[in-house]
Amino acid sequence: MSTVFLLAFVIERDQDMLNTVGFALLAMALADPRQLFDVGFQLSFICVLSIVLVSPMFLLPWVGTEGGSSLLRWLREGLIVSLAAWAGSAGITAYVFGNLTPVGLLANLPVVPLATLVTALGVGVVMTGSLFSPLGELVAGSLHIALNLLVAAAWFFSLVPGGVWALPQVSTGIVCGYYILFVAGLCFVRNRYVSTN
Repeated sequence: MSTVFLLAFVIERDQDMLNTVGFALLAMALADPRQLFDVGFQLSFICVLSIVLVSPMFLLPWVGTEGGSSLLRWLREGLIVSLAAWAGSAGITAYVFGNLTPVGLLANLPVVPLATLVTALGVGVVMTGSLFSPLGELVAGSLHIALNLLVAAAWFFSLVPGGVWALPQVSTGIVCGYYILFVAGLCFVRNRYVSTN
C-alpha cells in the first residue's frame, strides 16, 4: 500500500486511500490468492479500511479548530484511529481468537509509533549496513532499543486487568451480523453527517 501511495505521489496523481488499498489488495491476491484466507492478511486490510473509512468522520468535527494542546490533539486522534481499527477488526478477532482486547485501544498509542519506528530503523539497517558497516551497526543498536521499548510496552499493557475479554464460541453468523451492523452504522453516521453539513 505504501508503494502504491508513494508511486501516486511520484507520478503526480491524487493519492486516494481507498484506491490504494483496493489496488494493493488486488495485487497481493493475484500474486497469491491463498492470502485471502490468511488471518494476518484479513486483519491488515480490515484495519486499514476501517481507519480510512471511519476515522475521518470522527476527526472532521475538529478540522480547522485548535482543539487544545498538541498532546491532547495527538491523544484524541490516536484514540479515534485506534478505535476505528479495533472496531473494524473485532469480528475477525472474536471469531478466530475467541476474545476481544479493549486494552488495545490504549496500547496502540505507544505501540503503533514504536512499530513504525522499528520498521523505519529496520529499513535503515539494511540501507546503511550495505553502504557503511559502522553506521549500520549504530542504526542496529537504535533498532535494538526501539524493539525493547516495543516489547516492554506490549508486556505492560498485557498486564492490565480486564484488558482481554474471553468469549464463547463465535459463529460465522454472529460475525456476519456484526459486520452488517458495522457497515449500516457507518452508512448512517456518514449520511447523517453529510445531511447536516
